[in-house]
Amino acid sequence: MSDETLAWLSAHRRNIDRYRELLRTDLAVTECAFVKRRLAEEKAALACLGLAQMNQIRSVVAEPRDKTSI
Repeated sequence: MSDETLAWLSAHRRNIDRYRELLRTDLAVTECAFVKRRLAEEKAALACLGLAQMNQIRSVVAEPRDKTSI
């Protein structure tokens, strides 16, 4: 996994933690709706990033090896 990918994963996790903390506070209805929407967006982004990484790993593992290199 690249450093850039790790940085994105970390950023999304921090944002998710931040939004969860905000939901524990006393927010107005519109603020709460906004934070919930952003939380869902961050979770979706984190899931997409994780899926992309899993697909990349699977493609590397599934590649046939060159028998001459063994």
